[in-house]
Amino acid sequence: MILITLNRINAITTTSHNNNIHESVVIIGAGFAGIAAFNHLKKNGYTNVKLVEGSNRIGGRVFPFQYEDGYLQFGAQFINGHNNPIYKMAHQLNLIFGEEMDDGLVYEGGYHFGKCQVPNSDLLKFTNFSKHLEKKYGNLAKDKANKHLTVGQLFQKDFNAFLLSEAFDEGTSNKHNFFEGLANVYKSYFETEWASPINRLALQNLDQWDDEEGEMKSYTLDKFGYQKILEHISLNISADDIYLNSKVINVDYSGTTKTQISLSNGVILEEIDKVISTIPLGHLKKYANSLFTPPLPKQKLSAIKRLGFGDMQKIFLIYEKPFWTDNADLIHAISLDGCTKTDVFSNIFQTFGPLHWKNKHILVGWISGTGPSLLGQIDDAVIAQKCTEHFRIAFNNQLIPFPDSVIRKSWSTDDLFLGSYSFLTPESTNLPKDPYLIMETPIIKDKKLRIQFAGEATHSKMYQTVVGAYLSGQREADRMIRDVE
Repeated sequence: MILITLNRINAITTTSHNNNIHESVVIIGAGFAGIAAFNHLKKNGYTNVKLVEGSNRIGGRVFPFQYEDGYLQFGAQFINGHNNPIYKMAHQLNLIFGEEMDDGLVYEGGYHFGKCQVPNSDLLKFTNFSKHLEKKYGNLAKDKANKHLTVGQLFQKDFNAFLLSEAFDEGTSNKHNFFEGLANVYKSYFETEWASPINRLALQNLDQWDDEEGEMKSYTLDKFGYQKILEHISLNISADDIYLNSKVINVDYSGTTKTQISLSNGVILEEIDKVISTIPLGHLKKYANSLFTPPLPKQKLSAIKRLGFGDMQKIFLIYEKPFWTDNADLIHAISLDGCTKTDVFSNIFQTFGPLHWKNKHILVGWISGTGPSLLGQIDDAVIAQKCTEHFRIAFNNQLIPFPDSVIRKSWSTDDLFLGSYSFLTPESTNLPKDPYLIMETPIIKDKKLRIQFAGEATHSKMYQTVVGAYLSGQREADRMIRDVE
């Protein structure tokens, strides 16, 4: 009993329950959603607000990793849309570097097919076939009768028709393989953009997700990127405002008016009036049943189960000298039967982009599909070896060097995240209402807010993004402010 008593502390001392700005508030998670909620509450006079963060850092899935005089972005790298607070901050801080078309992962850069020579006319054929498919699928997504379909189903149907339109004979088997290789690049574009296997990606995503940009493009940042934005939004967070290395293992809201939160280090936060949870969907998928007492409402548990939470990983290859041309935007090292080596590794090491840092030679690879789980089983030396083998064959150049180092972060094996970001699956579209609105819905007891939910997987238009996460944090702070006793 004494030990338990010693491990119990008051989360925040409340001074008045007649004025809600003195209510005790705990925000779980110090990512962009949690920080946005914290700042908005403090700006509006709230005096007793604490952040509880499971890791030893702030930022969540924004994870700038310092490398020499810049930052490698393990997590978020781009900004979606310009009519939002994140873009405005980046512009104010002079961080905007340029713009990139989303489908540049397919149509920009050079293609390398090993020992095979592929005519430009065939490249053009595939481009003409595939270039407008995303717009076509977006239009089909507006018809709710198609909500059960996946992007993968539609693409395979269209690709099969494209192949039938080509007159293949015994002497053109390489051409068939070539188109199959390009189709894999096209599919990996969707899997990278959405962190979803293409056959699990509900068509409805293409209609529902909206950054209000009007075209498929993102804004790129300079070599400091999200580090400067993170520093900017965390200026007013002191050491006394946050518990780091404090993983939440239970939120008990069974009390009449108060909630208590148990942490993995044995600390129990008591007498909490309101909680904002920004726990990532991947973590909820594994732990939701034990995280909340009493259990979450059945509809919310169903949304947690049915929504997708995929994985996309970046690997950074550091070279002393580049083996690619200085003006290369993207490098496509295609895995192609009869032309290059084809195995599980060459199939995932297909698209790389140079980071345009002065006097630095860094390739960033986007790994999607089954790639992240595969990389989780091997060490950096094996990654360096497999990438180099694939590059040498694809470029038909045995002099390509090994990278000096490999730098990476696995989101799928990090227990606080267990993946990258959310997406709509076909089964999630069959819920009685938008699953993201279900995820957003707070828990109310006796007509009082008790548990609120923020994070990218609670924003119905800009899920997956830093912008969506940030806006969701502000949304929940506003909800709390409106909930005057």
